[in-house]
Amino acid sequence: MAGIARRTDLHQNENAVKRQMRPGKIRKSLLREVGRYGLEGPGIEVVEVPGRGVVPGARLKVLEANRPPRTVAVRVSLDQQIGFTRHPDGEWVTLPRVDQVVIVFPAADGSDMAEVLSFDPDVLISASEIALQAEKARKPNFSYKAPVFLTIDDEAEPPSGLRAHAQWIKLIPLDLVRRPKSNKPESLKQFLERARREAAALLDLDVSEIQFRLEISERPKADKDSE
Repeated sequence: MAGIARRTDLHQNENAVKRQMRPGKIRKSLLREVGRYGLEGPGIEVVEVPGRGVVPGARLKVLEANRPPRTVAVRVSLDQQIGFTRHPDGEWVTLPRVDQVVIVFPAADGSDMAEVLSFDPDVLISASEIALQAEKARKPNFSYKAPVFLTIDDEAEPPSGLRAHAQWIKLIPLDLVRRPKSNKPESLKQFLERARREAAALLDLDVSEIQFRLEISERPKADKDSE
């Protein structure tokens, strides 16, 4: 995986042209929604895991029958290059604490599509370590605060981009995620089901272990003498 961290001027020029070809501006929040969509499927529940400093949609929990829950980090990029940073002690941020990482970026051909790539975090840690050593060889005082960049595709020989190490890859039309939001209010049943899923994700429990009991206080009857 040597050379995975650096991008040539040719790559930069190609990506600049591709961005010019792409109609309209794609928001990173939309790409995070695409990442969630890529994880969804029959019998699979995907819930957001809120946290301090966590961008909405960047941390998810996948709940699937007959499988333990897994925490997923969603990383997005507009130019097929993704950066990872370290803590002061050298440990990589986020990667060691999740079970899966999905990386989402606009399709390289400029179409209204996005690619979702799934990775084992250990693969990204290994690639980041190689890239870090290359940076330190160039800059001995390379700061832990500086991100190390990995490329999705790499024209180096032999090819060494991340794509070859993905668990799976999905190409998803952006229009599937650009669903108009309904003005219909959430039903009580929908609210309770959503609350169960979110509570399960926060407590690291199965949804079946979460039960809510709804109690509605009786309204005091009006005093007829005061009418």
